Amino acid sequence: MKVAIPTDEKGLEGNVAEHFGRAMKFVIVEVGKSGIKVLKTLEGPFVEHSPSELPKLLKEEGVDIVVVAGIGRRAMEEFSKRGIRIMSVSAKSVKEIMKEMIKGMVETGKEMIKAGFESMKP
Repeated sequence: MKVAIPTDEKGLEGNVAEHFGRAMKFVIVEVGKSGIKVLKTLEGPFVEHSPSELPKLLKEEGVDIVVVAGIGRRAMEEFSKRGIRIMSVSAKSVKEIMKEMIKGMVETGKEMIKAGFESMKP
């Protein structure tokens, strides 16, 4: 499954963007039985945008899940329309989030997501 992580200007070496829509970069990773593989880093394409533009772009990239620290209601609705799940995280750095994924501790809504993550523990 592909996961998008909105980040500050440092990308993979940086922190999760406080607000999804204002992210400087998006790190796209593939999460599978063999672990986590970084596929690419996208530059934040929009200075100003509507809530549907970023979900549309990430859907075109094949993203299944978006990791967020903060996101607006309208953007959440746009992701839902496109079948992209949203995970809220407390981790600050991209590397911490990747560690949490491996441990199966990334949350979505009220439930813990373990599908796929449980089998990837080192």
